[in-house]
Amino acid sequence: MTWRLEDREALRAKAPECGGKGSSLLRLVDWGMPVPPFLILPADAVAAWLHPLRSRIDARLAATDRDDPAQCQYAAIEISGWILAHPVDAAMAADTLARCRALFGAGYRCAVRSSALAEDGGKDSFAGQLDTYLHVGEADLLDRMRACVASLLGARTLHYRHHRGLPAGSEGIAVVVQQMVPAARAGVVFSMAAGGNLNEIVVAAAYGLGEGVVADRADSDHYFIARDSRHIHRAVAMKDTRLEPDPDRAWGLRASAVQADQRAAAVLSDDELRQLADLALDLERRQGCPQDLEFAFDGAGALFLLQARPITSLDMGGARDWVILDNANIVESYPGVTLPLGFDFARLAYRHVFAGAARAFGIPAGWIAANASVFEHLLAHLNGRIYYRLDNARRVTSKVLISVASQRGWQDFLGLASLPWPITRPGMGARVRALGRLTRLALGYRRNNRRLAAAFQSELHGLRAFVDGIDGQETATIWRFFESRAAALFAAWAPTIVNDYFTMKLNELLRRELGRLPGCGDGLGNDLLCGIEGLPSEEPFLALLALKRRIEADTVLQELFARPAAEVAARLADGDAAVPDDFRQAWSAYLREFGDRTLEELKLERPTLRMRPDLLASMVQNQLASPHDADTMRERQRAIRSAAEQRLAGALRHRPVRRRIVGLLLAGARQAVRDREAMRINRARAFGAVKEMFHALGSRMRAQGLLDQAEDVFTLRLDELRAFAHGGDHSDRRALVKERRREAAAQRAYCDMPDRLIFPPGQEPDLRHYAAAGGGEQAEDGVLRLGLGVSRGVVEATTLVLDAPELSQRVNGQILVTRMTDPGWIFLITQASGIIAEKGSLLSHTAIIGRELGIPTVVGVKGATSWLRDGARLRLDGGAGTVERLAEAAAFPASEAAA
Repeated sequence: MTWRLEDREALRAKAPECGGKGSSLLRLVDWGMPVPPFLILPADAVAAWLHPLRSRIDARLAATDRDDPAQCQYAAIEISGWILAHPVDAAMAADTLARCRALFGAGYRCAVRSSALAEDGGKDSFAGQLDTYLHVGEADLLDRMRACVASLLGARTLHYRHHRGLPAGSEGIAVVVQQMVPAARAGVVFSMAAGGNLNEIVVAAAYGLGEGVVADRADSDHYFIARDSRHIHRAVAMKDTRLEPDPDRAWGLRASAVQADQRAAAVLSDDELRQLADLALDLERRQGCPQDLEFAFDGAGALFLLQARPITSLDMGGARDWVILDNANIVESYPGVTLPLGFDFARLAYRHVFAGAARAFGIPAGWIAANASVFEHLLAHLNGRIYYRLDNARRVTSKVLISVASQRGWQDFLGLASLPWPITRPGMGARVRALGRLTRLALGYRRNNRRLAAAFQSELHGLRAFVDGIDGQETATIWRFFESRAAALFAAWAPTIVNDYFTMKLNELLRRELGRLPGCGDGLGNDLLCGIEGLPSEEPFLALLALKRRIEADTVLQELFARPAAEVAARLADGDAAVPDDFRQAWSAYLREFGDRTLEELKLERPTLRMRPDLLASMVQNQLASPHDADTMRERQRAIRSAAEQRLAGALRHRPVRRRIVGLLLAGARQAVRDREAMRINRARAFGAVKEMFHALGSRMRAQGLLDQAEDVFTLRLDELRAFAHGGDHSDRRALVKERRREAAAQRAYCDMPDRLIFPPGQEPDLRHYAAAGGGEQAEDGVLRLGLGVSRGVVEATTLVLDAPELSQRVNGQILVTRMTDPGWIFLITQASGIIAEKGSLLSHTAIIGRELGIPTVVGVKGATSWLRDGARLRLDGGAGTVERLAEAAAFPASEAAA
């Protein structure tokens, strides 16, 4: 029998005859995917049935100019007529219908799909070129199958083949007959967002049948899911139209209205989206290339996979050169939008610091010089946000990570295992030399840190002295000083990268050793790092508490600080005789020593306390309203650390060798964290001096009528400021500033930018969908979420959700909920009873501050700022890493209202 539908058991031996869709369905079933039942008419059966027409078809095609659309159209109409009129033997027809009834049941409806032998391969998709017929009943099945065969020689298919350099259809076609899914919701998934951010899985979904999405006949939502974190961004549309089966026709669909209560609702839930993401990535791994899937959910919520094929528009051969942007860690220093001058200065700093670190790690000077553009572009500025260029960082680290295992490990750590990744394979000599360099660094890095501190302090002293006397300097002199001292300052800063490396390794080794001890794996490493003595990041807060104690002991100071913050700062600056001399001196000493520590302190546009002393007055007023004091904080730290040390001592009893190893690692880890925090506060001082220097230049531009206000200088590029200060360019910048401010305002509307972006060089993705309101993850009804517990303790309190706080923000024992923190947050964190952050790691600033203050802290809580709202009552467990929503507070108590 020639015309015969076969089931998957009979087709196993002839998969190549099943065409692109058919052979894909066979693989999906073998892998256990949720595929609706199907039968296939193989291509050899179709060819045998068409044999009587073959010579006429070939002659007609030979006489057709396929560059001429009109000739293609005429030829296709003629050939289609022959095929549709070609009979199917009565016995064959009866067998076809009987097989469908047996598999699909009486009264079935099915999808009839073309499956050309050349389609859905890695190169040619034939997307939309071949015919598919939906909701086909038994009475029309044979005609729709013939129409699918005819579509192989349709006008658009002939044109497509010609432009893809393919023959005119001689390789054949199969036909798939598949049971229709009564789809309530359906759509398409790309495992990589071709033409967009390749680190995202993109899902388009609509109510009704998926043909509405594929053919743009229904209104659909779009969802963007990060491949690494599974974070979801939603672009939810207002949906008026859906496609559904047409009950009045033998086959086909009709448009209908979406129910009123569904129009503005998201088509898919977060759980369904992650289910689709997992399925897409699983298929990508199995198939060895990015996948294009069609799916449907029935009314009961069951998922069906209708087809899967490669994404042919992606050139995976060029993946080694893709740009990879990531905001991990750097988003703590540069949250949100950073103005152009701040980015240019950061890029300059990274170029010098990482080049110096490369030299410290023994990378040859010739390689560093030849790859100057790599160091120049270690950072990227996209939509106002600062990202690391991981592709360039990989080029540098490949010279340090000399073993294949270490390079693969770094690739896995970054979550990039699915991408082609160039691996260097140095010889034994190079590996021995690299090991020698790392050994020397390990033995000498503490000494280098001390040398760094001395060199940096010397440079910083000179920088500060110049800035304090800047009013008497010529403009060109200011710029020359900046350029010469900036390079020297950054050169002295390079060893911090080495320290960060060893901080990470020491913590990793310490936690590994603790994990081998009985009863020591449950957050003990975090507790042992609580309350590290002499931690520099505590010093500003302790000095602030000293100011608080002095005020509480003096009624004159209490009356002063009851006034508005701006008035307090003005009276202290003007030398108000009523203010005690010792307090005025303490106030001045605070500004001198810690006046550069503030929120978002590395962003040049953020004023320091030196520049805005009223901010310090607000901070003191907040502390006066808070019950926190240094003794309470120290007692809490000592209790956590003492309990941890007792647990450790018990586990190390009778293990003298292990006790010695753990002791050395713990001491090293504590010192490394101490050094890291010292370097951070010194960095803040250097950036603070640069802010003042640039602000002084802005003041001169304002005085000359080139800017409306001094702060506008931060909207300029570094070379534009250089042109004024060094090149004598005195052109009016006010129109340019206005345009840049408009751009920054538009960029701030992108409240949910992706953490990682991947794209080919020169093809930055269109991210306009991130500006849509409500684009984050759904505020789900779930009451429990899990993150990474980094500071032990359990607390129940109401929440305060903060995005862009000010130092004047009042926190009265609430649980702070935020995307991330930076070092300046210590003044807010100390007033909180707990911390929840969407970002962070064991060594992030949030973790370090939470541990050192003994405040229960959980980081890595995905979607926390959209899941929670102000006033939600929580139970936070900083040891287990759990956040449990208990109830909504009826209203804010007066004591918890933000100032």
